[in-house]
Amino acid sequence: MIRTEWVLELPVDLPDEVARTTETTRCAYPDTRTLIACRGDAVAAVWVLPISVDATGTHACRTARVLPYAAPVLLDGHPQRRRDVMVALLDAVRNACISLDLPMAPDFRDVTACRQLGMAVEWRHTHVLDLRASWRTGYSATVRQHLRVARAAVEVRLDEVGRFRFDLALVGQTAEQVALRERFARWAAVRGAVTCLTAAGPDTVGQHLILREAGTGVLLHSWFDRAGPRGVPTLLVDTAAETLSRLGCEQLDLEGSVVPTVDYFMSGFGGAAVPYPYVYWHRDTDALAKMLVDGITGGTEPRERTMMMRTGT
Repeated sequence: MIRTEWVLELPVDLPDEVARTTETTRCAYPDTRTLIACRGDAVAAVWVLPISVDATGTHACRTARVLPYAAPVLLDGHPQRRRDVMVALLDAVRNACISLDLPMAPDFRDVTACRQLGMAVEWRHTHVLDLRASWRTGYSATVRQHLRVARAAVEVRLDEVGRFRFDLALVGQTAEQVALRERFARWAAVRGAVTCLTAAGPDTVGQHLILREAGTGVLLHSWFDRAGPRGVPTLLVDTAAETLSRLGCEQLDLEGSVVPTVDYFMSGFGGAAVPYPYVYWHRDTDALAKMLVDGITGGTEPRERTMMMRTGT
């Protein structure tokens, strides 16, 4: 028998890695609710969900994309038991919320219960570089050429997180959304969990902000000056991989984008295309249909060329 419960505090007996991951999500968003599933007295799953409340009710969704994923952590290893736990978690969310609109995580496969509960799944993917191997062997000819050009013009250095230009990386976001991401970056910086890279010649021409967690570096935000030297975004990715490898990270998640041009750029580094599920549900089926259309078409519309290229938006 699986029992679910909404709790105010995380269980004290969680494995260290699980505790750190779930605490990160709690600190990333201004309003979260923590759902646990137990089998007997043992915790079988923990899910920290970002929450938005409006006139229609409570929604399990992000008002701003502070973290790229928001998946539950399932602690049971058996596929059938994991499925039972996921059914219980999703059913608890369905009973407590009006809608669910959240990305799971790479390699998260425990969403077979969605069909049973009338929830929809869109499969997206990200690009992951394996830093335990010679990751540069997968670079395309274009990536190698861009690296040669950029290395002759700029240098990439470690920088203070407080010097990252959120105003350039998050163009088009509301002041509240930008502030949420800045606040989380400061929190992560105090814990030594975020790295800022700055590319500069005479002037600063690009930056990356990378979250390090559980042996993985995740590209959170980036920008570059289109009027600057060629190849700056490529050099930033390459330096990020090298820096994270030295820090002991096993992989770099380039946080694959739904924007086709960004996705094509990321694929040039030869990383594995790793799928992850994005779960949609709404009590109103018409609203659910709109969510699905918005999710599938989001990022595919033509964009004006601007001075800056942005990812993680």
